Amino acid sequence: NANTVLVEHNHSRGNGDDGFAIFASPDHGGANGPTKNVTLRHNTSEAQWWGNGIAVAGGNGHVVEQNLIESANSCAGIAVSSDFKCWPLNGLRVSGNILSNCGGNAFKQPWSGLQIYLPGESLKGLMVLNNIIQRSTYDGVKIAGTHPRNVLQASLIGNRIESPGANGIVVHVATLGSLTLKGNLVSGLLPQKQEFINGAPPAKLRVTRN
Repeated sequence: NANTVLVEHNHSRGNGDDGFAIFASPDHGGANGPTKNVTLRHNTSEAQWWGNGIAVAGGNGHVVEQNLIESANSCAGIAVSSDFKCWPLNGLRVSGNILSNCGGNAFKQPWSGLQIYLPGESLKGLMVLNNIIQRSTYDGVKIAGTHPRNVLQASLIGNRIESPGANGIVVHVATLGSLTLKGNLVSGLLPQKQEFINGAPPAKLRVTRN
């Protein structure tokens, strides 16, 4: 596995998959434990025609900070997930990134600027701090827990969502766990759109808003 890795000052443009990705897989030699402590910072991901600007799937202690993601028009600007049969994801910080003009229609679904989803393992200790999400094609942030056993523990603090094509922050009905929202600013909404939509019942998802 790749542990204690720093990826910085790189420029990815026009790729046919994710611009940058952290993938902690138990397959192909990764069965001895998850990838740990990978940092992606000061990188530019631009005009990816498939995949995400930046993707994180599984592992422990990763950091994604101060990156520029522009025009990821198939999937999300940043995708945080437990997809692809990866290890659980614990202790990820996503901070100070700029996501501009991101989100598409891959797999016949609308992708947000920042997308958090749990089709596989649980996702705990996620901190999303002080990011700027501009002109997303659809929602600024979307959170989807798609498996009944997977638990989300996440905090979104001090983020700015500007002029999204749909809503600001959307939580889907199947999400289970806890979510803290503090000091997030949503501006430039279109008519009939909302800053925050929570479809998850209180018995399944505890939401704290300050």
